[in-house]
Amino acid sequence: MKCFSGARSAFSSNYSSYSASSYVSVPSSTTLTYEGIFSENYFCLNEKENKFNTNYEISNASIINPITNEREYYLSILLKSKFDGKGLREPIDIGLSIDISGSMSGSRLNFTKQSIFKFMDNLNENDNISISTFNTAFELIFPFQKNDNLIKNEEFKNKINSLKANGGTNIYEGLKGIYEELKKNYENGNKCKRIILLTDMEYRHDEKFINLCHQISEEKIYLTILGISNSFNTELVEEIAHIKGSNYYVITKVEEIEKYLVNEFNYICFPNCFDMKLEIFAPFLNVKSIIGTGMKNLKKDKIELEWNLENHKLFNDDIKQIIFFLLCYFKRKNQILPKPVIFCIVQFLQKNGIKTISEVNTSFPSSLKKIENNYYVEGGIILIKLDEKSIKNNNCINFDLKYTDAINNKTCNINSFYSFDKKNENYFSDKKIENALSLYYFSKFNRRLMKYCNDENKNKSKNEELLNDIKDSKIDNIKENVEKFLNEHFDKNEDKENYEKYINNMNEIIDKTKKFVKNKKK
Repeated sequence: MKCFSGARSAFSSNYSSYSASSYVSVPSSTTLTYEGIFSENYFCLNEKENKFNTNYEISNASIINPITNEREYYLSILLKSKFDGKGLREPIDIGLSIDISGSMSGSRLNFTKQSIFKFMDNLNENDNISISTFNTAFELIFPFQKNDNLIKNEEFKNKINSLKANGGTNIYEGLKGIYEELKKNYENGNKCKRIILLTDMEYRHDEKFINLCHQISEEKIYLTILGISNSFNTELVEEIAHIKGSNYYVITKVEEIEKYLVNEFNYICFPNCFDMKLEIFAPFLNVKSIIGTGMKNLKKDKIELEWNLENHKLFNDDIKQIIFFLLCYFKRKNQILPKPVIFCIVQFLQKNGIKTISEVNTSFPSSLKKIENNYYVEGGIILIKLDEKSIKNNNCINFDLKYTDAINNKTCNINSFYSFDKKNENYFSDKKIENALSLYYFSKFNRRLMKYCNDENKNKSKNEELLNDIKDSKIDNIKENVEKFLNEHFDKNEDKENYEKYINNMNEIIDKTKKFVKNKKK
C-alpha cells in the first residue's frame, strides 16, 4: 500500500528526463526521494493480506554499505492492505481543474486533453463531475453533473479539444473556483469527493494557496495533483502532499497518464486509512535514522519502559539476568520478591528506551501483481537503520500500529513482537528488505552528487570529501560498488526495466558531476 500522502511514483521519469538532457545541469536532490523510489517499485510479500485494512511485515538485514564499506544493520516495515490489488472504488464527486496558462502550451496541453478523454471513459454512471480551466482567472466550462450526461453532450469533446494555452498562472483561483463548485453541490452528491488539478505547477510558493488546501481537506474534499512535465515545483507540491487526503504524481509520458487516471484510479483517489501511527518499542536498541517516510512530523521520544511480566522479554539480556539472579536468591531464602520491587529495580537499572514514532496522515491501497507463486505490492516500505553498538543477540522489539479506518471511521490497533539476532555476515531475512536496501544505496549515492552540484550541503566538509573522491578517482570505485550491489540485490523479477533505467541514470549523473567539477575549476 502507498503509505505516504506525498508518495509520487513517477520519480524516475522526472529524474531521467533531466539526466538525458545535453547540458551539464544536474537536478536538485529534491527530485530524488527515498519514498519516491520505493513507491515506484514492487516488494515481495510473505503473505497476501486478506483480513485487515492495514497490516505490516517486518524484516531485518546486516550488510556492508557499498558507499562507505562499513557494516550496517536495518529493519524494514512493509505496510500492506486487504484492498491492495483492487482498490476501494466508491461513487465519487470530482472537480477537475485544468491549467491552460502559457507554460502549458504544446505537448503539455495535448497530454492533458488526451488524459481527460481516457479519464472520463473510466468513470462510472453514479459518478458526478464538474470541469473548469484556469490561467490568471478561473472559468467553469461544465458545471456539476452526472458523468454519463457529460460524455453524451456533443459540446464536450469539441470544448476540450478547443482549449488553448495562454496567460499567466493563478493556481489559487483555479483551486478556489472548483472547490466552490463542489461545495455548492455538497449535499446533492456522493460521500467521496476529490479535486484533481492537471497542471505543470510552475507557480511560486503561495501561503494563501496552502491554507486553502488545508481548509478543503478539513471539509473532507481531498486533492490530487497530476503534474504535466518534468519542471515540477517539487518543494511546493511536497508541502501540499503532506495535507490529509492529498497525493500527487508527475506525468511525462502518455502511457503514464493512462496508468494513473485509468489503471490506478481506484488506488490514487480512495484512501483506505487516516492518521496512521507506528510505534517501535525497543529499550536499549538505538534507532539512527528512518528512511522512506518523507513525513515532516517524524520524531523520536526518549521514554522509560515500565517493567511487567508481559513486556519482560523486551528487556536486554543483562536486565533479564539480574532479575533471574534476584528471583533465584529470594527463592533460596524462601521469600517472594514482590513485582513492585522488581519494577523499581529495573527502572533504576535501565537506561532510557527509545520510542520511535512514524506518523502518516493518509494511506492509499496499492497495485498488486503475482509472479509465479508470490505476490508483489507497490511501495509502502520503510527502512530503519539501527545503531550497531546497541544491537545484542536475541533483540526483541514491540511494534504497535494504530490507524483510523477510512471506510467505517473506527480506530484499529495491531500489536506484535519481532526478534532477531546480531549477525556479522551479510544477511537478509527476505527479498523485500534486500530490494529496498539496493534502492536506498542507489538513491543515497546519487543524492550525494546532486547535493554537491546544487550546493545543497549545509556541511561544507561533505563537499570537500566528494571533491577529493572525484580527484582521486575514488568516485568510480564507489559507483562500481553501488552498481554491483544494485545488480546483485535489486529484484529483477519485479521490474527489469527499472533496473536498466537506474543504471543509465547513475552513469549520466556521474558524467555530469565530473563535467560540473571540471567547469567549476575553470
